[in-house]
Amino acid sequence: GIMIAILIFYSGRLIFNGELGINNFFSFLAAMMLAYQPVKSLTKVNIAIEQGLAAANRIIPIIDLENKIKQNSDKNNLVFLESQNLNVITSASSLFNSQISKNRNIKMLTSYRSEVYENENISYQHLGNLKFTYPSYFLPKYDEGLDDLNSIFYEKFGKLPSKISIRAYEITLDLILRTSYRKKLIKSIDLGETRYSQNRFKYRKKDNGFINESVFLIQHEDLDLFEISSDN
Repeated sequence: GIMIAILIFYSGRLIFNGELGINNFFSFLAAMMLAYQPVKSLTKVNIAIEQGLAAANRIIPIIDLENKIKQNSDKNNLVFLESQNLNVITSASSLFNSQISKNRNIKMLTSYRSEVYENENISYQHLGNLKFTYPSYFLPKYDEGLDDLNSIFYEKFGKLPSKISIRAYEITLDLILRTSYRKKLIKSIDLGETRYSQNRFKYRKKDNGFINESVFLIQHEDLDLFEISSDN
């Protein structure tokens, strides 16, 4: 890089002034180039060590928690996993799943389920066995209530709508129905919560606008997902 360019420039001046023989210069340059790759490899080793230490700092608490679960063999165990790291989630769910027995129950929960949980390396069977529970702004349910939207969307775009497209459709429908019923959106706030196939809307005023405070509590059961509600 820059250091090699500076060295060549400086050596060129020494050769021009007769202070360094050209043969000696090329011998030194060849030796330096041979040593460059091993030195570069050392930096990669250092990076690998740092990554390994960081991974160990994540995994060791999980192993410690596994040991505590083993000691509580006759108790129900609730485990909160607050990580968006794929390796941590995969390792943790596998470890906790292996500790489930007839006398030991383990449930895994999180306050935020990101898109990383959609990765194919995370076992849905493990999440189902752990009754994995999390809050969500939408209900991952596809029923006959979406048939018309699916048909129109597929005809126009050649694919089924994503959860974001479904949310955009349902929030637009909700706003239209609210303003049609009460003429103004602000007058519809007291209507309470409205429910659609995947989304709910319950608005409250905040600062100069409104926010939706509806939320679902979702739980894995075997390979299925369902909503935990006060009716359950």
